[in-house]
Order: sequence, then structure tokens, then C-alpha cells
Amino acid sequence: MVEKGLNFDMIPIIDHRFIDEERPTSYSPAIPIRVHIGDLIIERHALIDTGASISLINKDLLGDLQGMESVKIMGIGGIIQTSYYILEVEILSPKNNITYPLGPIKFMAMELPKGYDIILGQDGVLNRFKYLTIDYPNRKFSIELKEEQVMKKEEMFLTEAKSLINQGNYSAGITLIGMYIEEIINKLGKKHGIIIEERKTKTSVLKCIEQLNRKKIISSFDYNIISSLWNTRNKVVHQGYKITNKDAFKALEFTEKITKLLNKSD
Repeated sequence: MVEKGLNFDMIPIIDHRFIDEERPTSYSPAIPIRVHIGDLIIERHALIDTGASISLINKDLLGDLQGMESVKIMGIGGIIQTSYYILEVEILSPKNNITYPLGPIKFMAMELPKGYDIILGQDGVLNRFKYLTIDYPNRKFSIELKEEQVMKKEEMFLTEAKSLINQGNYSAGITLIGMYIEEIINKLGKKHGIIIEERKTKTSVLKCIEQLNRKKIISSFDYNIISSLWNTRNKVVHQGYKITNKDAFKALEFTEKITKLLNKSD
């Protein structure tokens, strides 16, 4: 369960839209988060913008990560063409090293002003909070996630993957299935003594799958299915591979097999 009322300090961020030498530094609420970008993990303070309808990420952070599809959105200078990305986001507890899954978040990639790497908006992020209390005089604020958001990460990933694929967003769905696979494999690995070190880059999932197979924790049949799905995920994430309707729904069928693995690990 997420702690009741996570408390954060606000960090000073210059408002670049109204920059003025005589204007004092403005304070904006920001929470420490961890974002999984492809095979890279970064930590940032994400600005909370209650007036934003969507969440934004600085495109410079994305490297060669492939976007899901091209879309048009309204920016500060008018309508711009960009891509959206499905990224795993976790809230970092201000009290300890525990992380709380916020889930897969849809971000639009933009060139953001200096000091703004990630902006969390209403759609898919702020609407997951039960409450958001801002105390401007003391420069502090607190949040609490809705009860339905406090769930296992793998449940979030699989639920969202099914929803996306059923909506016809096949590449985004496969990306979420990749997150689902990684969470299960990491869980199985830890249970059976495969040490997964915390790094700034992600654990090699295929290496973990291979060790699980060598230890006969998963069968060769399971190994082939999971490896195939993970390799497909890599092609989508890093090469922009376009998934067909048939491939996407076949992947969903395979998740039934993967879910049985998850149940065995509990």
C-alpha cells in the first residue's frame, strides 16, 4: 500500500513564460520520479501542472527510442507534430528508497524550456491521485493515490496492454506486454536466487530468462515464447517495427501462459 499522504517539498523553478529580472523565483510543486526509457532508467523531479491536459517529456531524454505514432498537439507556439511514448513511471518515496508504481504513462515528446524535463498533466497521471494538497506559504504539498491505483505493477501493465490492443494500438500494446514480461521475470529471478542489481540501466531480461531456463525454473517451451515476445518488444521499442493485428492478438494469447508463471511465483 502507498503511504497515506506522501509529503514533498516544492522546488524552485523559473517560469520561463514570464521571465523577468525583477520577478523572484517562482515555486512549483514537483515530485521525485523514476522513468524507464527503453533500456535506460532516469530519475528526475517532475513538475505537476494541474492546468495541463496531457503529460510531456523533453525529447532530448528519449534518445533513439521509437514513438508509438505521430500526433498533432497544441503547443505554446501553435500546433506541432510530435510522437507519443508509453513509459513506466514510479514515484520515489521522500522517506526511504521505496518506489510506488504510478503505472504506464502516455507522454508527448516536446522541446521543453530549461528546467522542465517532465511535466505531469491531468490525463493518465493527476486523475490517478485521490488528493493533491498544495501549501504554497510553506512550499510543501502532499499526494495520495486512489485505491485502485495501488496494485501490482504487472497487473497495471497487462490491463493497459489488453486495452491498447483492443483499441487497435498494437505497437503500444506490445510495449506494455514487454513491461509485463520484465516484471514477471524479475520477480521469478529474485525468488530463485538470481541477483538483479539496481543500476541506472535495466537488467538484461534475456540473460535472466536464460538463467531461469538453465535452472529448469521455466521450460524450454516457456523460454521460447517469452524470448520471442521480448525480442518483438525490442524491435518495436528500438527499431519502430510495426505490429500487425494478428501478431498483437497472438501476443495476448501467450500472456495466458505467462500469467501462469506469475501465479507460480507467488
